[in-house]
Amino acid sequence: MRILDVSPRVTLPLSSGSRIRIYNLLSRLSARNEVRQFSQSRVLDLRRRGFESEKQVTPSYRDFRHRSLVSSSLCEIMERAGFGVPILCGYTLTAAKPRRLAEWADWADLVVVEFPWQYGYCRSIAKGKPVVLATHNVQVAKIRSAGNHGGLRQFWIAWTEALERRAVLDADLVLAVSPEDKDEFVRFYGADAEKIAVIPNGADVDLYQPADEATRSALRSRLTLPRGPIVIFPAAQRQTPLVEAIKWVRRVAARLPEVTFLITGAIAKRPRVEGNLRFTGFVNDFASHLRSADCLLCPIDLGGGTKIKLIESAAAGLPIVAFAESVHGTTFRSGQHLLVANKSVESLVAAVRLLLNDADSAKRLGASARAHAVQYHDWGRIARTMESSLLSLMESPGRRQAELLA
Repeated sequence: MRILDVSPRVTLPLSSGSRIRIYNLLSRLSARNEVRQFSQSRVLDLRRRGFESEKQVTPSYRDFRHRSLVSSSLCEIMERAGFGVPILCGYTLTAAKPRRLAEWADWADLVVVEFPWQYGYCRSIAKGKPVVLATHNVQVAKIRSAGNHGGLRQFWIAWTEALERRAVLDADLVLAVSPEDKDEFVRFYGADAEKIAVIPNGADVDLYQPADEATRSALRSRLTLPRGPIVIFPAAQRQTPLVEAIKWVRRVAARLPEVTFLITGAIAKRPRVEGNLRFTGFVNDFASHLRSADCLLCPIDLGGGTKIKLIESAAAGLPIVAFAESVHGTTFRSGQHLLVANKSVESLVAAVRLLLNDADSAKRLGASARAHAVQYHDWGRIARTMESSLLSLMESPGRRQAELLA
């Protein structure tokens, strides 16, 4: 197949869950298919040293980054104002009408659109070819989960709902990250369940592997981390669910002064230390930071989709403490693969203490989580499931008839 993927953001570097998902699926699909990706750069991308307009990611995966200072600025402003969603990306494409995107749409056998924002424009240039909506969560549910539905937020919800509804109902195939998201698309929009395929989030199970004590000690030395127990919390972006989760981490850290709480990701612009909280900023080698820790704390109770960092932690065999909402959309079970805490500081502290003090329980949960991640969340297997869904779409009788009539 010749697959065109259209993304509202540049995929590399892998600084967020959506980028990780897109990159891992496309790079693996490129092993047996030709993949081209058209993405829209941001102002920070354009300023980044060594930023390339075009990148050959794998021999069969080519990434073109559309450069437009006006479009990038508008998308970035609205993304910051609109609860972290690049809602203007489709409108900027309509205004710019990029020649490269039109040429690649002619080249492709089908078009995969990441998120609903650019769907309308991509459908208009697909010329009868299959258009697939690749969702990362139910956008309306994600915004609503943040609460405070008055005024401006109601406007954003209505705008988001209109774009998402049109994309979900019109797409030839919808890719959902979990059965729960699939059910919500059916319930919210009356979507046809038969045209929704569940393509879960995953982890690179070869990269994220358990670390023994000697490896963990060596990693801590290389990363100049302090001695003593380390609990990690990844926070890739400054979005409401992660900002609220940091508040929980701070409360737990105040009760466990002997523990270092390592907060990785771009939620901090630069590295800093606040008591027993250590912020790293964006790190290129997240796997090493993850494998240096004793435990993952994931107190996220807002947002949608599934949490990729939790799955990566499971693949690394790390004992996990999480809220029930953090495990939403997965088949990880409390007591079997991880510990689900009640929404209280006391419950979180007790669960973290248990994992840090009971080596046998921590080892058992970590090993079980690793086995579950390998069986159900390996990106290689997930990409093969996605490839099968795309091939089925291409080979459907209705599609062949439409191509003959086009």
